Amino acid sequence: MGNYPKNRKTREYKITNCVICKERMKIHTPNKRYCNECRKIHDKDMARYRYENDENHKRKVIARNLKWTKENKERVLKYQAQWKRGNKERVLKYQAKWKRENKETVNARNMASRHIELEPECEICGSTKNLQRHHWRYDQPLKVNTLCSYCHNIQHIKKPLEVVI
Repeated sequence: MGNYPKNRKTREYKITNCVICKERMKIHTPNKRYCNECRKIHDKDMARYRYENDENHKRKVIARNLKWTKENKERVLKYQAQWKRGNKERVLKYQAKWKRENKETVNARNMASRHIELEPECEICGSTKNLQRHHWRYDQPLKVNTLCSYCHNIQHIKKPLEVVI
């Protein structure tokens, strides 16, 4: 380790430059290459690189994020609501784009809501709460079933996320 004493009280510092911003900094270990600000940027860049280039790492990150999201639902909902309030133009722009790209879906939903009443209970589980219309095919706008939100979400799951840890 050269001129780097192990006793912290008598530790000597060397002066070196950050490899990114060239700022002069005191170091007490030979392998410090970045100042604190550049270290944060470097760590974010490395995390993004690993996420984009290492599929196993990406699956682990997704699994960890899903777990955190499930454990912090109220926090996530609060953040989403706050983001929507602060980005109204972006939300409206996105909604308008989605409606332009999905005219058949929008028309089918509008026709069903105008012409078909909801059944009193879910056709799968019998629940009477949070009832919704479910189109099996949007080219048949009046062919709908009444489902609770839980059963409706299950109908839309195409392939569960495979998590490898």
